[in-house]
Amino acid sequence: MKLRSLPLFLLLEAVATIVWWAMLAVVPSSRHWFFPQGWPMLAIYSCLVSDFLLMVVAGIVGAVGMRGRASWAAVVLWLHFGGVVYGTIMAVCAWLLTGQAVLGALLMLADFAVLCVLMALYFRRERTR
Repeated sequence: MKLRSLPLFLLLEAVATIVWWAMLAVVPSSRHWFFPQGWPMLAIYSCLVSDFLLMVVAGIVGAVGMRGRASWAAVVLWLHFGGVVYGTIMAVCAWLLTGQAVLGALLMLADFAVLCVLMALYFRRERTR
């Protein structure tokens, strides 16, 4: 697997996160796919800041850092990974506790799985250099 797979995935993930939040804002009826009914809007929108910082900004900065082989890229990647782990745990717990918002949980689990594989390959490759 080439080195560019992880930066490309991070950029796609950042774009998908922006599109997802735009969809939630423009099509409010889509929220039930990702959040259990009854969740207050304040709780939903409080996730916006952390998603923007950890999923979008850290993803893009991490991708740029990786492409330039910056020494700080690994720190940003792990920060981004922490955001994905947190989002995945939150989505899965919301689904398990309510039986709702299955799509959100499944998408986060898929994102988590792909990111785990790509980061493992990336850091394995970096360690052998």
